[in-house]
Amino acid sequence: MAIRGNGSDYDISLNAGSSIQTSTSQYLVVGIEDTSTSVDATAYLSNAGAALSSTITARMALGINQTYMSSGSNEAAIRVQGISKAKCAAAVKAGAFVTAYEGASTTTFAGHVQAFAVGTVLTATSARVILGRALESGATNTVISVLLSPSIMPI
Repeated sequence: MAIRGNGSDYDISLNAGSSIQTSTSQYLVVGIEDTSTSVDATAYLSNAGAALSSTITARMALGINQTYMSSGSNEAAIRVQGISKAKCAAAVKAGAFVTAYEGASTTTFAGHVQAFAVGTVLTATSARVILGRALESGATNTVISVLLSPSIMPI
């Protein structure tokens, strides 16, 4: 794993899982399996709300894929801190906290961001990672800028 930064933006390099080895995975949220014990962790598209296999989704949101991937790509640059672009699953207002999409449309919106409603009651199964704040407003499938400053939202 390599760590690179230019002062306020930090990227890490992870192995690219099959779900992000496509050109459409740039600016989507990725994560690693919560059961991973490998030193060389593999990144997959994130959708914390679905109980899908690790080949489709990740169990823990980590950051946003910066790499324009191809089918033969083995490594991805993941932005974990700083300013990044991100694709919206639904309308997001500037200033809103954003998390990985957790809705029912896992094949359509896996890896997208959604607004996190302040005051949401969390349960033992709904803890999530707040990725940061939206720097601009966006609609479904638009790309916006976000300030990544991840924190785990406790239950």
